[in-house]
Amino acid sequence: MPFSVTGYDDTADSLYFQPPLTTVAQNFDLLGKRAVELLTQQMAAPPGADPRTAPHPI
Repeated sequence: MPFSVTGYDDTADSLYFQPPLTTVAQNFDLLGKRAVELLTQQMAAPPGADPRTAPHPI
């Protein structure tokens, strides 16, 4: 039965896994920076303001 495996952190070792492993890179510095920006905006916004989403490149 064929199947796929997906992982996170885009490790170099994933090149050698069997079955092949698809990985997703995560930029933690950018995610942290954006989280602080969104939190700061949310704290400054009036009650009931529209929520915001943080787009993440795929």
